[in-house]
Amino acid sequence: MRKEKSYLLDEIKEKIESSKSFILTSYMNVTPEESWRLRENLSKNSAEMEVVKKRILLKALKGFGIDCELPELTGHVAVVFTNEDPTETIKTVYEFSKTSEKLKVIKGQIEGKKMAEEELNFLSTLPSLPELRAQFVGLIQAPMANLLSVFESFLEKTDSVKEEKN
Repeated sequence: MRKEKSYLLDEIKEKIESSKSFILTSYMNVTPEESWRLRENLSKNSAEMEVVKKRILLKALKGFGIDCELPELTGHVAVVFTNEDPTETIKTVYEFSKTSEKLKVIKGQIEGKKMAEEELNFLSTLPSLPELRAQFVGLIQAPMANLLSVFESFLEKTDSVKEEKN
């Protein structure tokens, strides 16, 4: 293997090892403007997209025990790496793939668990961590808010009854 390719292989291995999650994608005919927009949206989630040569990617993945075959990788290949909430990154990738239909998710690894395209698609439909927290707080808050409104209405009625008696 030539030096340039071994440097690329080492770089991809390092990114795979240091990232919490990554998603393999294939794309065709993505314009520079679309690629820039996707990268900008990914950077909001502390994620980055790296275009990789297929054979180098296959060697890097094989080193981590991830099975991927060359026929799966059609078109150009990009890997999206993230160390933050992976659901936001997956949502961003799927939103882009739905709007342009030029990007296809192949598979990924989320926090050490290998996932197929169907599983990643399901994850893209789930609410993000902040949304889940807000829903949970809403569930806890609802009974207390209802109880408070009952007490307030009771107090208003008792105040109006006292005013009528005076």
